[in-house]
Amino acid sequence: MRRLAPVLILALALFCSAAACSNSSSKATPPQSFCAATDKLDSQIANATPEQQLELVRALSTTAPPDLKAKADLWLEGMERVVVRKEQVSAAERKRYEAAATDLQRVAIQQCKILQKNRSGAGI
Repeated sequence: MRRLAPVLILALALFCSAAACSNSSSKATPPQSFCAATDKLDSQIANATPEQQLELVRALSTTAPPDLKAKADLWLEGMERVVVRKEQVSAAERKRYEAAATDLQRVAIQQCKILQKNRSGAGI
């Protein structure tokens, strides 16, 4: 159970508080596939097994636009270390992975909301 705690912390860090998103300095429009992966992760992460969480994060990383790729890859690295390789991560490493996930959350949700508004004609 001790190994699952970091997995859940990492996985839930991204989408546990979408309402807390702030404005992003990034203005890039993400690909639709990235927003779909973001939505899927948001809706499934809470009830997913660690292995399923890993796949959700992998899909997010695979579809991430260039300005978010490094953060997504860092989060994926943390998930792979814990879930696949069963490694213990230090508090400093966990903090680094959580920061990447939190930053990714803020930007991804903001960008995808902008994209959704533009597609619906609601404007920004």
